[in-house]
Amino acid sequence: VFREPLEDKTCFEGDTIILECVIEGGKKPSKWYKGDYAARVLSDNIRDESNDETHKLTILHATREDAGVYTILIGDESKDVQLNVIERPPSLVELRHYQSELAEIALRGENTIICAGTNAGKTYVAFHVIESHLLKNPRGKVVFINKTNILLEQQYKRACDTFTTLHFQGKIKIWKADEDDSENFGTEIANARLIFLTPKSLCNHLIETAANKVSIDIFTLIVLDECHHTHDKSMYNELMSYYRIAKYGEKTHRLPQILGLTASPGTNKAKDLSAAKDHLRKVMTNLDVTKLSVVQRHREELLQYTSIPEKGRLEFKLRFCLIKFERIYQST
Repeated sequence: VFREPLEDKTCFEGDTIILECVIEGGKKPSKWYKGDYAARVLSDNIRDESNDETHKLTILHATREDAGVYTILIGDESKDVQLNVIERPPSLVELRHYQSELAEIALRGENTIICAGTNAGKTYVAFHVIESHLLKNPRGKVVFINKTNILLEQQYKRACDTFTTLHFQGKIKIWKADEDDSENFGTEIANARLIFLTPKSLCNHLIETAANKVSIDIFTLIVLDECHHTHDKSMYNELMSYYRIAKYGEKTHRLPQILGLTASPGTNKAKDLSAAKDHLRKVMTNLDVTKLSVVQRHREELLQYTSIPEKGRLEFKLRFCLIKFERIYQST
């Protein structure tokens, strides 16, 4: 009845954590327990949620008392999952309130796109998520994607300045677009915990014919900066095609979490609102994202550090333009 094995979870005190179980055979009644008691009666911060095949237990603002073994009972079958709640260490990346809001969904381990304007500090929000991810996953491996060597170099240097211990240990690597397909790639990936790559560089090593092929499931988190490019025949979408093949074709159980960053998901030159929404849905589907991370509660603080463009009407006199064009034409 259980399609995928349950994975033990680790979270920090104060985090919201989701225990999830996927079953086969359609909708079936389920119940979560902790010891001899139904989990949802133990605390007001526990939510038991289910749909047809996915059964979730959401624990809000986890405390040490929430740690332990949880059991899901479906018919005559049951499965256990261990939840570890650990003390939150001082963060290397201090966030503003609106940035913390942007990080919430990603910190729960869910795929999301962080949408915030220029100068909102999306990269530092991503670094905060990366820090939390690596602390909770001792064997975690994160890849940070950007399409140009220049931007990649900038973010790599920021990461080295932020994660000084990882940098000192040689665990932060960068592999630029012009690097050749040498034997060093596999070694670099194996020894690193945070890797900066262009989408093309990574795709070159995901294809079946690659001399040093790697599998997408060796990564536990993929961060895609400028993720609005994930559509049509872009390298971002080609990269995500390997993820989709692993999920839907190969039925891989352990897939990396996806975190997209963008100032705007774009419209792909849509001519109306309906077409723009369709484009957004395509980008979200390509990234396997169902939730967008946007600022709602702390918009006033966000506006202190960023600016939001306002719609305006531009009027001009057509006669002047025609006269100017006529003069240019006559002078040629």
